[in-house]
Amino acid sequence: MLKKIITILNEVIRKTWFCVIERRLPFRSLRGVSLVNHRWYRGLEQQLKTTSKIKVGFGPVISGEDDLHVRKWRIDPIVNRINEISEKYCAGIFLTVSDMAKFDIVVMVREIDEINSFMTNNLKKNHKKIIYDIVDRPYLKGYAPDYGKLYDFLRQVDALIASNPLQVEELNGIIKNIFFIEHPLLNSLGKDYTKANNRRIRLIWQGFAENQKYMEMIHPIIKKLIEELKKEIYIIYLTNLLPKKIDFIKFKPWTVRNWERTLIESDIAVENKVLDDPLLQRKPATKILSYMAAGLPVVCTPSAADKLVIEHGRTGFFAYTEEDWYHYLKTLILNGALRRQIGQAAREYVINNFTIHTITQKYLDCFDRII
Repeated sequence: MLKKIITILNEVIRKTWFCVIERRLPFRSLRGVSLVNHRWYRGLEQQLKTTSKIKVGFGPVISGEDDLHVRKWRIDPIVNRINEISEKYCAGIFLTVSDMAKFDIVVMVREIDEINSFMTNNLKKNHKKIIYDIVDRPYLKGYAPDYGKLYDFLRQVDALIASNPLQVEELNGIIKNIFFIEHPLLNSLGKDYTKANNRRIRLIWQGFAENQKYMEMIHPIIKKLIEELKKEIYIIYLTNLLPKKIDFIKFKPWTVRNWERTLIESDIAVENKVLDDPLLQRKPATKILSYMAAGLPVVCTPSAADKLVIEHGRTGFFAYTEEDWYHYLKTLILNGALRRQIGQAAREYVINNFTIHTITQKYLDCFDRII
């Protein structure tokens, strides 16, 4: 009971701080931000009522407008671009699973907790197509809390959209149609290297607080580099925690308004997806893509998806040991020209390959294959 009270108090404090930095009235943020922009949603609904195109529904939408989460990578931008470019499909969203029946193609994005076999059977009876965009949902036995239900659902879908090559490899025998579709870029800002500062080096990591623990292994390395190089070096955690500073470690609250600006004001991006952690190894390359799109050189212990995005030595560096981390961080800290070269090559690569238009076209190809 005490633990639950502390959790609630922490959330109230966090949202109160959010009110301050976002300049919103406290009662509005504490109550929660609107789930969807009403004008946008009404526009989508009006299109669906009048269209003669094949209707595609993405959902369920469960996160609001004040974060990125899965929705802002896999739902909103894809829906908008389909409606801009497709002469064949009209896209919308569903907030609950009860709204799925109005669509010809249903794209379930990660969350399937509210769906059951009766619903999927009913969709199939009415000749609806079901696609599951798994994103990073755990599916391995021993890691998926709903393992049995998940695999029953997978056997009923018409296609799976995977975000990691291991998902393709491991689920290939269960689902006939599997499409590997990367996450699109959302960044619009790139680092301005004419303003680069070699005096203070800022390492950056962004993500949920529960995953920050995997980065702690580089803290002794950073401390060693500070002592050895006599430089100001910080690691900034852009996360869902209150701001604080502990020696060379800074915590900064993540917001929709500040994440891009914070990235381009940093110098080196870091990520540790532990090699023997089966969940981290099956994560998509979302964060790596956002770092690269910001024009930052990346040092990471990669997931299987990250390996397909970074070209080691040209658009980033893979670090598998403490010696690797020390070597690549030191090299980039001492060489501003190399930071610029790697960062700009990374940004050019992802802009050429992972735009919303490019990724949306892969969804359209998927739809064409199953109808």
